[in-house]
Amino acid sequence: MRIDRGYVLRMVRISSVIYVLGAVLDNLLTYRYVVLERVFVEANPLAVERVYTAPLWLWFVEDFAVYLAVLAMVCGYCRLCLYAARRKPSKREWFIKEARVSWWILVAAAIMRFLPVVHNTLVLLFGIETPFSTAVQIVGHFIKNLLSL
Repeated sequence: MRIDRGYVLRMVRISSVIYVLGAVLDNLLTYRYVVLERVFVEANPLAVERVYTAPLWLWFVEDFAVYLAVLAMVCGYCRLCLYAARRKPSKREWFIKEARVSWWILVAAAIMRFLPVVHNTLVLLFGIETPFSTAVQIVGHFIKNLLSL
């Protein structure tokens, strides 16, 4: 049982372009306006230490590792769905559809990586403060507290 290879490659290409563009632009904007010029402060409590202490190239290594981890997770989930489709013939159609839809997780992760670029651009060009930074702070503090348990 397989999914069309062209579909998978299209999804990987689309998400890769969006993710890389988002990572590069966000890292460069953050480096310029937070680290060099100190016009703004980092809103993400999970990234504060990295932003102020780690070199810029390490930011890109971290982004690449995160993308590969999400890609591995999606590949694993897709393979699990295809395995389940072989094992449960009565639900084969549902599992194959789920395996196909699972690749949208990768696109969603890429779009989430691009959101800071949109937020930072709106702040820099128009002075519009979106609720994105507040949401990042709330989620970041929640995860930080959860990890400290």
